[in-house]
Amino acid sequence: MTFRYLEHTADIGVEVVAPSLRAAFAEAGIALFGIMTDTSDFKPARSIRITATGHDMKSLLYAWLEELIYAFDTSRMVLVRIDVEKLSLGPPAIEATGWGETFDPARHEPRTGVKAVTYHRMQVEESKGRCILRYFVDI
Repeated sequence: MTFRYLEHTADIGVEVVAPSLRAAFAEAGIALFGIMTDTSDFKPARSIRITATGHDMKSLLYAWLEELIYAFDTSRMVLVRIDVEKLSLGPPAIEATGWGETFDPARHEPRTGVKAVTYHRMQVEESKGRCILRYFVDI
């Protein structure tokens, strides 16, 4: 699994390449927190449940990332490990457990504030043994 950040004039993009949709969704979430802070100093100290639904795979990716932003905005939780237990295609839904710790500006480096996910150039592409996800966030 790998991800890379994509340059854009007003937003930040992420492209994830993984062997499965489950792995890609998990990595997409980890990459999101990497936009907000340097995640290398975070430990998987506590867990939270995250669920999301959509009407297609793009709307599921959108809803998933919005739930992760909500977790950060409401509890300052930064996830460094995500296990996707269930990912269904019809209707599109995801259930996962994320591990991390609370963001502490005295200990953790703040990076870029993420306002929201956008549908701009969003991509969910799956072929045998490979999945590519691409998304951009409004900063």
